[in-house]
Amino acid sequence: MERVAINDFTNKDLQAAFAETEANHVDWLSHYEDKIVDRILNPKEEEGFTLPWANAAGLRFRPGELVLLCGRAGDGKTTLALQILLHFAATQDVKVGIQSFEMPVEETGELLSTLADPYKEKSEAWARDFVKWSRERICIYNRSGQQDPIHIIGCCAVMARDYEAKVILIDSMMMAKVSDDMEKERKFSAELVKVAHRFNVCIILVHHVREKNAGDKTTRPTRDDIRGSGAIVDVSSTTLIYYQDRKRKLIKAKVEKGQADYADHEYLADHPDGIISVDKQRYGKFEAPIGLYQSDRRVFTASENEKVLPLELNNG
Repeated sequence: MERVAINDFTNKDLQAAFAETEANHVDWLSHYEDKIVDRILNPKEEEGFTLPWANAAGLRFRPGELVLLCGRAGDGKTTLALQILLHFAATQDVKVGIQSFEMPVEETGELLSTLADPYKEKSEAWARDFVKWSRERICIYNRSGQQDPIHIIGCCAVMARDYEAKVILIDSMMMAKVSDDMEKERKFSAELVKVAHRFNVCIILVHHVREKNAGDKTTRPTRDDIRGSGAIVDVSSTTLIYYQDRKRKLIKAKVEKGQADYADHEYLADHPDGIISVDKQRYGKFEAPIGLYQSDRRVFTASENEKVLPLELNNG
């Protein structure tokens, strides 16, 4: 397929596409009888893509929605998001798109391959097999650093329209040149929702939380700690906050040195490495915290010392 340049998808094109969906959509409710009956019989909370962990069975990512994934810098949001996308592509026949502005494309590919098989000794043959497997499954926008909002929005449209991506990751909001202006942030958020609706694609937007106290990374963040005006939370269909338990990380280091006491072992038994808080899920009732463990191979699991099955690379 011929690569489509983002510059070919101008602001004017976007406005025309959106206007197309906004005109002539008023009708009697009865006109939508079949759709309404289908929704009543098939609730939306049961639709969507399932996540990799058994304890997250009640959480779904759905086409047409904006999912906000928040957390502190360095807590593992990017790894978490990439593992989710890889799971969609490998197990649910979903084409995915990645806009990773914080890592070059080769580092993104390396991390994806590690998540695909954390225990495999890497070789050129494995690397090439993984890249071949990703063809027609994973598309990526090869840019890093801060980006103009219109390019990010246009890239989402291109990935959905020309590469048939059904889930698109934007990493992160901080790279969109809107963080210093509340009105720009509001408009950017609204445009992402329009793209999600227009192309029936799920957009995952990685975002940061504020530090309550300088250097304090032990307090679990809440919705009030999400950076910005709050407009992004309002328009998102799902808002998730990932928290890495830094105290547990320190205790694990004490265990390795033989310095842990009984209270330390009690803490390890009662607390996971991190928690996804489901702050909001508009079309689902599931709001339980999702405890996760992260191995030294970076992959997240639902239980400690859980063996991760490697990705089956079928290039046929």
